[in-house]
Amino acid sequence: FIYVISTTLPFYRAIAPDPELPTFGTESIVTRWCGIYESRLRSKTQNRTLENRTLALEALASCAQLEGMSYPETLERAWYLMILNQHHDPLMSIMARVSLFDSEIPARFEQCSSLLDQVDDAVMGWLGAEIDTAGLPGRPLIAYNALPQVRSAVLEMEFSVEDGTPEVGFVDSQGEPVVCQGVAAEEGRERLVFLAEHLPALGWRTYYITTDGD
Repeated sequence: FIYVISTTLPFYRAIAPDPELPTFGTESIVTRWCGIYESRLRSKTQNRTLENRTLALEALASCAQLEGMSYPETLERAWYLMILNQHHDPLMSIMARVSLFDSEIPARFEQCSSLLDQVDDAVMGWLGAEIDTAGLPGRPLIAYNALPQVRSAVLEMEFSVEDGTPEVGFVDSQGEPVVCQGVAAEEGRERLVFLAEHLPALGWRTYYITTDGD
């Protein structure tokens, strides 16, 4: 044997060509080390998705609280459930077991998502009721930005229509046309993709959509 002090890269390069070296080509079924050899990407993806959503709602709820809304305690419960599912601990723990990923973790994610739905309805409903949207004709659409910086984004919305495909008009709060495009939707629904430019930091911008008959 030759002992060499080096970084990990030369080590992996040295062992990679060894045809007799045991390797894992697929996910393992070693329950005791559940997570050591397994990626569990579904759990990681769910965790990051809910974490980002919670951070956004927390920012908007804090802004609403400054204007008089009661801060939703449900957010604290959602954080608690999500922290229990932080993927490092259940993935790397020697006590991890198959049922953890089949029932317990998915159930906590589902409960956390449900709590965030409640917060979403409460915060957006409160903000929507406080914002004056009577400036222009048409149906108002409020686009929120939970980031502490100005941003632009391509957004998608869905709305109900009567008969046929309507002629759609879409303007900002100054009455200026907004770049938008209709996309395929189910019968009785219309979907619209549009560019929301320069959304203010921790704020919102109001748009107005008009269709035939509005």
